[in-house]
Amino acid sequence: MTHDTVPTRRTLPDAMGYLVASSAPPPWREAVARAAQLLTPGWDDLRGQGSMLGTLALALYTLAHERQQTAADVPVEVVQEALEQQGHPHTSEPCELQQRMKDALTATGQYRWGPDLQFDGTAVWRVYRDLVHDWSPEEETSDSEPGPTDLCRAVHRLQELLAGLDADRAMLLPEAPEPTGPIRITVTGWVRTVRYGGASAASISVRCPTCNALEGGTLLVDGPDATCTCANGHTFTQPTLSGPHIRNALAQCVYPEGDTRVPGGASGSITVQGEFRVASSSMPEHADPWPAWFV
Repeated sequence: MTHDTVPTRRTLPDAMGYLVASSAPPPWREAVARAAQLLTPGWDDLRGQGSMLGTLALALYTLAHERQQTAADVPVEVVQEALEQQGHPHTSEPCELQQRMKDALTATGQYRWGPDLQFDGTAVWRVYRDLVHDWSPEEETSDSEPGPTDLCRAVHRLQELLAGLDADRAMLLPEAPEPTGPIRITVTGWVRTVRYGGASAASISVRCPTCNALEGGTLLVDGPDATCTCANGHTFTQPTLSGPHIRNALAQCVYPEGDTRVPGGASGSITVQGEFRVASSSMPEHADPWPAWFV
């Protein structure tokens, strides 16, 4: 396959598939489905689709836990009230809502520490972590200004989007679609994670920690998670790889026999011939893994 840097927009099932792993607990699946239903009108015209869906799903998951209800039973006005909570006076970050989300995820076992005092959070927690992460460039010379979190941006957009929605209108919305399922990507060459900022850039090959194999293997993307299996059959995780970043890189591939794009939200199995570059998980999700100036 070759690569193409034309950005693509997610379908609603694809965006749901980024959030829901096969092992996701039912309350989280219900929250994602309800959030998708509320965002169905005008989905294709939304800016920041993924962060808006993830933020609304986390808000519904939190409220459902607090109220001991299913996400579908949480009144729309309760969701609107939670999104209107006063943020930090200087940054406008929705700190109170963020803390409530963290408390709910902790109480439901989505955030925990293992017996060896190592972080052992689940895929649901990583959705939250990515939304509250304030990405800023490591290089002082970078022209990218640190900005508000994706959670902050999404909350402000959701306030506007849901302002005219009431219980009667919500009842008329169609059911949410089924989320896109996992995808297994066979790579014949090396998998490289790419990171850049300011005047620096790095391309690091993914290496099996057991046998040091570099070439060949598979990537399994299941919700926000990514698992690697080397050519010799050893399975491992790589902190610099995430499901959304891999799907973003896949969406920039095209089949060699034509200009048909590989859907970023594809499911099932697919093969990438040659080298497969993926933006590092420390980069913004839609970072270009093949910048024109990067060799």
